[in-house]
Amino acid sequence: MCRVHASACFDFILDGNSRLHLILGTTLMISSVATIAAVAVAIALLAWGIRGRRVDNHPICVHCGFDLVGKPASSYVCSECGSDLRDSWAIRIGNRARRPVAIIIALPMLLLFVALLGTFGWIGVRGINANRHLPTWWLVSELKGKGGPTRDGALAELTSRLKAGTLSADQVKSIANRALAVQTDGDQPWTVAWGNFVETARDNDALPDELWKQYVRQIFADGLTAQTRPRLRRGDNLPIAFTILKGRSGNTYFFSTVGTITVTIGKASSRPLSLPEDLTSGTATLFVPFDDPFLKGVADGSQPVHVSVSLEVTPVSMNGGASVNSSAGTPAPALDAPPIGVPLSADASPITLLPAERSSATVVADAARRAPVAEALSADVYAGVNGMILEVHMRQAPVSLETDVFLRHAGSEQRVGHLFYQSPGNDTETFFIGKLDSAYEVVLRPKIETALTTLDVSAVYWGEQIVLKNVPQVPKPSNGK
Repeated sequence: MCRVHASACFDFILDGNSRLHLILGTTLMISSVATIAAVAVAIALLAWGIRGRRVDNHPICVHCGFDLVGKPASSYVCSECGSDLRDSWAIRIGNRARRPVAIIIALPMLLLFVALLGTFGWIGVRGINANRHLPTWWLVSELKGKGGPTRDGALAELTSRLKAGTLSADQVKSIANRALAVQTDGDQPWTVAWGNFVETARDNDALPDELWKQYVRQIFADGLTAQTRPRLRRGDNLPIAFTILKGRSGNTYFFSTVGTITVTIGKASSRPLSLPEDLTSGTATLFVPFDDPFLKGVADGSQPVHVSVSLEVTPVSMNGGASVNSSAGTPAPALDAPPIGVPLSADASPITLLPAERSSATVVADAARRAPVAEALSADVYAGVNGMILEVHMRQAPVSLETDVFLRHAGSEQRVGHLFYQSPGNDTETFFIGKLDSAYEVVLRPKIETALTTLDVSAVYWGEQIVLKNVPQVPKPSNGK
């Protein structure tokens, strides 16, 4: 009984999913041990009461309890049961009277504590969620921990109470402020349960607007990084690669984004350029090439580069809450919820401005750089409706490519098109080549212009053409294979 009950108590502690459960489980274990001890005391008291007290010094037969007073000295047999009395343990001294008070006390104690053991065992085996029965102030106090099952269990219960409408406005605001503090503290572990609480509060119209805007801004606050090419010749376009990362949030909203980007070189700023819409994947890397007159006021040489993004974020609920137009059938922002402005900024590596007569790109004829590009390229042909089709495949090429494409046979060449590939990724370019009645080679000749619009100028242009030999013919289109 004790072993089974102790195991149930340990199961309760291990399955509790919170420090609160650990506390209660430990309390339950201590109570169980105390109850078991009380049962032992009750059993001992009952035994003591039943055994009673000695009232005389008469010899008594141990086997049947017969009083042996008056037994002939020559007799070694109990006249009542016939037991042999010659053994040292066959006779005890004194008749005993039971203790009724001890018995009356012990029996109810034993029944009570056995019932308690049964209750504790039932609680342990069923694994009852103690959080449901705790006051809100207790659960809120559990949110001050560093994370783990304690906090998560309390958050889950508080979110359930939020959905049920049993939290006061002050309680919601207090919990939301705690979530916002954790959101910006990199030393605090994050769980989507924090974000889900804030987002659920928004759905239930229980979150003040200022806290909601703060939450959205903090999602993107540290998400901007930017990179430029190390050298730029006046008159060339300026490529800016930037990334916008979505940070700590829940999983019940997605965030539609639009905006503009402004680049400052030295003390001069470009005109704002539009960003692509809906960067909802959380990460977007974009090249923004432009030739802006603002560079005329910037001196040659090394200049600092600063990137500013004016982001407009429209949060969209996926739970059908107050911010969702449920009649539309799909999640949509509420008409009275304008986009939230999120200003972002980041410093990029300095850039060196060169006079117009100097080139910022270098022609590199390096086999070590050329080989990875050649390995990433392949080609095949197949029969189309009106003739043969050439496909050139680019599989994770290490640099961006811009080349003219030629077919070569018996010393003669025919240009069939132009290829542009943006690294990294996979892509396929398709060209119509008419009849193909003999083996051809595919020749790719790079363009120096590509090097002028990319970040890694030395790796884009390898300085030699690439020839794809023995191009196979396939029975069907190979797009997407």
